[in-house]
Amino acid sequence: MALLLVSAGWYSVSAQSVVPFNPRASTPASSTGTYNIKGDFQMLGNSNLVAANDLTGSSTSQSNATNMVYLNVEPATGIVNSSSATLQFPSISGVDPACSEIVYAGLYWSGRADNGGTATNTFSVTSGAVAASNTNVTNGNSSNGYNLTIATANDTSNGGNNGTLTTYTFAPQGSGDAVVFRFYTWRTTTSNNSYTNKVTVQVGTGTVQTLPGTASGSLFNSNYSVTLSTPYALPTGNGLVTVLRKVRGENQAVSNSFYATVNTPATAGTTANLDKAKVKFKFAGDTYQDVTALGGTAINYPSTNYGQMYAGYADVTAYVKAHGAGNYTVANIALREGDGGNTGYYGSWGLVVVYKNPFMVDKSITVFDGYGYMASGGGTQTLNVSGFSTPPSGAINATIGVMGGEGDRSISGDPFSIQQKNTATYRYLDHNGNTSTTASGAFDNFFDSSITIAGNPPRNPSHLNNYGSDIHMLNLVNTSNSIIGNGQTSTSFQYGSTQDTYIIYSIAFSVDNYVPQPTSSVSASSSPNGSTVNPGDNYTIDYNITNPGNEAVNNATLTIPVPFNQEYVSSSVNNWDVSLLGPQVSPVFTPAAPGQTTGGTLTWNLGTLPLLSIADRNKILASLHAEFRITTDCLLLTAVTCAGITEQNSYMTGTGQESGQTVQLNTITGSTTTSGGCTVPSTNPFGFALNVDPSTLNCPSNILTDPSNPSHTIVTYTSVASTIPRATITNDFPAGTIFYTKSPTDPTFNAITDVFTGDFSAPASGSDPAIRYYAVAPHMPNNCYFIISVSRGLCYDLPAGGTGTDTKHGITLLQRAAPGNSNWPMIRKSAHTVLESNSKGFVITRMTSDPAQTAAANYITKITNPQEGMMVYDVFAKCLKIYDGTAWKCFNTAACP
Repeated sequence: MALLLVSAGWYSVSAQSVVPFNPRASTPASSTGTYNIKGDFQMLGNSNLVAANDLTGSSTSQSNATNMVYLNVEPATGIVNSSSATLQFPSISGVDPACSEIVYAGLYWSGRADNGGTATNTFSVTSGAVAASNTNVTNGNSSNGYNLTIATANDTSNGGNNGTLTTYTFAPQGSGDAVVFRFYTWRTTTSNNSYTNKVTVQVGTGTVQTLPGTASGSLFNSNYSVTLSTPYALPTGNGLVTVLRKVRGENQAVSNSFYATVNTPATAGTTANLDKAKVKFKFAGDTYQDVTALGGTAINYPSTNYGQMYAGYADVTAYVKAHGAGNYTVANIALREGDGGNTGYYGSWGLVVVYKNPFMVDKSITVFDGYGYMASGGGTQTLNVSGFSTPPSGAINATIGVMGGEGDRSISGDPFSIQQKNTATYRYLDHNGNTSTTASGAFDNFFDSSITIAGNPPRNPSHLNNYGSDIHMLNLVNTSNSIIGNGQTSTSFQYGSTQDTYIIYSIAFSVDNYVPQPTSSVSASSSPNGSTVNPGDNYTIDYNITNPGNEAVNNATLTIPVPFNQEYVSSSVNNWDVSLLGPQVSPVFTPAAPGQTTGGTLTWNLGTLPLLSIADRNKILASLHAEFRITTDCLLLTAVTCAGITEQNSYMTGTGQESGQTVQLNTITGSTTTSGGCTVPSTNPFGFALNVDPSTLNCPSNILTDPSNPSHTIVTYTSVASTIPRATITNDFPAGTIFYTKSPTDPTFNAITDVFTGDFSAPASGSDPAIRYYAVAPHMPNNCYFIISVSRGLCYDLPAGGTGTDTKHGITLLQRAAPGNSNWPMIRKSAHTVLESNSKGFVITRMTSDPAQTAAANYITKITNPQEGMMVYDVFAKCLKIYDGTAWKCFNTAACP
């Protein structure tokens, strides 16, 4: 009696292993075989053999050391054995099964198909071959899928005397119509024993047909039969009705002398070429897929040793991910029917599935496999496992899953136990998750050909006795961390047998992973996420604080970076659970720079978020109401590549009290629904579309449309010198803005090496292309930036045709006029006049275009008859304006005479 074992876990294994146990990596799911996810693992599987004398698998005393026959629940061409099981995720309060996503799926199969000699990996079998037979089916018995009922009565419908009618009703065991044969007999005269007959057949309520046949019977024998001239084929199955037999004469009771002879034609059966390293695998409704053991050799296929028990493995992650939860079938495991001696034949399969779900707790899950063998009566063996790591403090919750083969339901002596931490004591495990310090009773028969999986998902067949297939999942009872403790990285299992021979080929283990989960979520807003707002609009957001994780969180802080194009208005605490958080703390706003109204950061330090019971994990601990305003600054609203949007990216930070891990988690701003119907939290930025009309924003004249990309706007600067002092440009932008020499969208952009820190260079001459710089303000969305264009402007230039003529008139405060004193103003060529000073400014008429000062004496429209070329200085627009014949326009591009 052989045993195979799978357990759920996070470790690496060493024991008396023929093939060493190692974590089973899966590309790209996990290169290490360990999965740190919100989720768990699930198992399923079944047996493909059953005892011939217990086809319903209900015996509590039968073992597989007997005549074993194939199970075949999903027959198809070339399929000789099959069984199925359903991948079904357990029902957990607050967890939507539709949100479960398969991460990894490993298929294992194992069997014994040889009893001595030299086993080969490949062989052929024929299943279902049946020789032709004739069966006399009596009343109350069945044949070929029909149950037969025989009844008889006196009858005078055909004249004569001593008449009887016998009916033979074949009722289908499944769906379909009954088939009724009526056998009439009567004596032709009253003075002799000459009988005649008639036979009819009717299917359901269909037409009654007369069937010709040859009667037989003697004067001295009341048994009377009719052999049908043409055997009648029953509508379903292979049965042919050939003879109807009765006892003639009136007042006859139905006995075994009444029967119908049913012929079952010979069937050739199904022949299949089987390979121990290959199986057939399919999802419900799909066709069978060929699955080959990884590398063609995983895990072990002994020819003479180890009881000739083999085990195979294949990674089926891609197929199971594509089909998801539902019914899976494994077929054509390389098995033989018949009696396998004292050890017996067995064959089974198991699927280990790792899945994630955003609503579940964090776990660390590892899957291992190898090949460990135990001989019959081999005593006790120890299986050491290492490589997992439990948190430094807190309760340790673990789940173990076990698959076994060759364990008998009625025979004890095959326990499975786990080491009590830091001791030489082992605690026996039971299917119900119980542990005991004793080594007797129910704990002494762990492998009993039963299947106990969380949620009890459907199987076909769903046998009580699975004849060599054990699959169990159990939660470890670890009261006060008595078995698995904090900071533990290894443990040991013991397994033994007084009779059985078995193999172990896969182990897995899951343990709660302490990952801090301080959570903020938007519960309400005055303007819906994604709606359109206008410059100057105010809006409010309410934030809720929860701790749905499995550990308390220290230094929990909500940080709300105010976007570069928004202003902070106010905030207030709506809710604060004093009993859980202590004295109330108010949020603090820090501006981006003294006097700057846009940007900045709102910070709310909540202290420690406590660990709550599972039922209260989503309890709101605190709530914040905050108000913000959209800026009216034209530069910040129009001179960016992301013009037309504004986004807020708030987040929670904190440090796990048990794990010591510090995390940053974006605020949940809504939810999204996947194609599978799963509604999951969304942490996309909370933002708006901006309804910006530049004509209403009093935009500076140096904000222009980018001639190389009309969808962008640039900020232009002109210098008569070779450089522009850094502050001249940087002061126009929000505090903390970083300037670059490359566009952030350039494939070669480097956020460190492309930073620009000096004065801004201008082109060598006014005819050279402008030099571009790029700027990113704090809290800007990704791929959002300013474009800055620096041009060269000169106050004069030499004519293209020569040196120019001397300027004859000038006014200077530098006391250098005259040909002999610097030749001034003659050196300034081609001008009407030259003004020069190092302490005085040239002041022209000062006007204003401020719409709030239309009544002012210097409002620009007070010049009632402006002339083309007339110049004034606009103190509101802060620029020199020239009348172009139709309107006053800022003069911001230097030009030569």
